[in-house]
Amino acid sequence: MQYNVNVLIRELRQAQGLTQERLAEGICSRHTITKIESGERKPDWFILQNVLLRLGIKPEQFQTDISEMVSEGEAEVIKMRDRWQGYLSDFNHEALNDELKEYASKKVEGNSKTLQGRGYQVYLRFKAVLHMHGQYKDSKLCLEYADKHMKLNRPDFDIEKNS
Repeated sequence: MQYNVNVLIRELRQAQGLTQERLAEGICSRHTITKIESGERKPDWFILQNVLLRLGIKPEQFQTDISEMVSEGEAEVIKMRDRWQGYLSDFNHEALNDELKEYASKKVEGNSKTLQGRGYQVYLRFKAVLHMHGQYKDSKLCLEYADKHMKLNRPDFDIEKNS
């Protein structure tokens, strides 16, 4: 199970009437709490453990590790990825294509957290996969999107150097 750590910490802190300064006291800076709550930073295990204890929660209650803690933006990307994977599993390529087009139009407008970093990588990967199948089959576009995806993950990647 994945936990949206920034929302969890923010909501627990607010429910208990704690300020960010009070929550951070002796653990980290207020600025760090601000970044965690906004999803700009994932807390390391020491900070997470101590913040949760201050909020009255034993970290072992989560039965998880820090890698399963996600930000609000990451949670959006995971939902998007799972929905798109469902379209592929159901062979609903038309619905996938429609959502990919919608994503691309939002990217132009620049109005969503999912449009940067990981969200864009997921978009490129699904664009490549879409162009491998059925009516959308286009090997050239498939390779183009796959190449863009690989370059985000490995900037030194060159498809021409691979067999």
